Amino acid sequence: MKRHRYVIRALLMRVAVAAAASFPVNTMFAQERESSIVGLVLPLRGVLPPYEKPNLEAMNLAIDQVNAAGGINGRKIELVVEDTQASNATAINALNKVLQSKPIAAIGPGLGTQVLALQPLTEKAKLRLIAGSTTSGVTKTGARCYFRNSGNDELDKKDVASFIINNLKKSKLGIIHVIAGWAYQGREYLTKELKGPGNNPQVVVSAYQPTDKGTTARIKSVNAPGA
Repeated sequence: MKRHRYVIRALLMRVAVAAAASFPVNTMFAQERESSIVGLVLPLRGVLPPYEKPNLEAMNLAIDQVNAAGGINGRKIELVVEDTQASNATAINALNKVLQSKPIAAIGPGLGTQVLALQPLTEKAKLRLIAGSTTSGVTKTGARCYFRNSGNDELDKKDVASFIINNLKKSKLGIIHVIAGWAYQGREYLTKELKGPGNNPQVVVSAYQPTDKGTTARIKSVNAPGA
């Protein structure tokens, strides 16, 4: 949590600096006010809260600390939070609600499908959208207002596979992932890299539902063949 707090605090600093920079911003969000509003749209209900609630908690801690020190350039940071749940349509509605507060930036979910759904709105509003989706496609849409603060699944999996094959010298592997589009994509990228030229590892795959109470059965299913 402490690491999260400082990472997000640095992110807030960058947001505030970016808002005052020369990057073109429409006057709709440039009105004078005593606080700087940052929108936060995350899946906080449904099956995805375990992935995103820690981000909300860390964000609140960071904002409290920044505001206690006088804010940024004399302005306090105000967070406007809306729940995207696990639905693209709900995510769009959540962002539309945030836009009514005239934020200087929005911090979005880690789900690539939701980021792709939000990009047209933030591009139209010329609002900076900062989100940590690892889906490679989110930076291939031509969106000028989107900033990714995480790695790329396609590139990350190259390093992971190289470490497993060349450093750990493993030939029997298990992949356990949640049943979701982004997880399937990560699995496919990793499997492709593991089975690259000169490599032929045994790869056992097991998937679980987000609502499952545990992964013990999945671990046993990949461990039984020797992974």
